[in-house]
Amino acid sequence: MPDAGLFTPEPGGQAGAGASRARRAPARAAPKPGPQPAAERPVARVCVDVPLAHLDRPFDYLVPERADAQARPGVRVRVRFAGQLVDGYLLDRVDASAHPGRLAYLERVVSAEPVLHPEVAELARAVADRYAGTLADVLRLAVPPRHARAEASAWPPVGGPPDPRPHWDRYPAGDAYLRVRVKPHPFFTRDGDDLRVDLPVAMHEALLGGEVTVPTLKGRVSLRIPPETQNGRTIRLAGQGMPRAGGGHGDLYSTVKVVMPTKLSEKERELAREVATSRSGENVRSHLL
Repeated sequence: MPDAGLFTPEPGGQAGAGASRARRAPARAAPKPGPQPAAERPVARVCVDVPLAHLDRPFDYLVPERADAQARPGVRVRVRFAGQLVDGYLLDRVDASAHPGRLAYLERVVSAEPVLHPEVAELARAVADRYAGTLADVLRLAVPPRHARAEASAWPPVGGPPDPRPHWDRYPAGDAYLRVRVKPHPFFTRDGDDLRVDLPVAMHEALLGGEVTVPTLKGRVSLRIPPETQNGRTIRLAGQGMPRAGGGHGDLYSTVKVVMPTKLSEKERELAREVATSRSGENVRSHLL
């Protein structure tokens, strides 16, 4: 029995045109040529925007020849990572990669405008290392989102710094420079736009709670001390700090300093003994022993 996949001509005859078409393999389209790497520094080091800590390192990609002019350090790029298209920043371009496998190409340069300068990238890396984060997490906050309309707008020419000399020409003897020193306050200490103050609190105020008066730069205000307030507790008074350059004020942080009574009367000593007796089983130093 003849094979169903072969054509058998009639005896003494030749196969017809239809039969020839049946045996002819279908023509295949010529494969499209793949991208070619850039001639100079074809390897791009990319910070890929992935939240996984064990992937917090640059990855190498090939720069296609068509994107050679736009693929500059600091630009936004799109790359294929673990089968998905993700965003990233091009950190640097080098001549070769230490990766032993085959490198993928950059999918595209999102914008030719560099937005991540080397100083910002170095600072973001230091912040991520200091606070056990990832570089991608810090860059999401450090680099503003892209605005295509702003990138397409024409930027005015940037000139040099103004010459300060004309302002000093009225002083023929030379320039005068002033050094400003802020005199320390008797009880406020400054922490940026915030202020800090130690707030003395009597023992009974700390035990039972109450209203106390706190000094501020705007005058005296009333502050409620919660019952059983521990020594060293800090209470924030919003908007009672230093004026901010952009408007508003910082905060005032009052640290409670419990003041123990002195010159106790016999009745006060007896009350203290009763408290000690009722709490004789309490050991406040148990975590040290």
